[in-house]
Amino acid sequence: MNQEYMLRCSLCGTTHEADATSAEQLQTAKEGNTTYICGLCERKVQYESDQKFR
Repeated sequence: MNQEYMLRCSLCGTTHEADATSAEQLQTAKEGNTTYICGLCERKVQYESDQKFR
């Protein structure tokens, strides 16, 4: 049985399927109430942080 887990980004609200090879993503999806930040938002936050501390 192949169960799919979905993750919702806490910043932008988009939904992503958890990567079956990532134990961290699968655990986050199973718990359902933890914070998840998608790759796009992660890069955006990193960029804004880099700009702030230049």
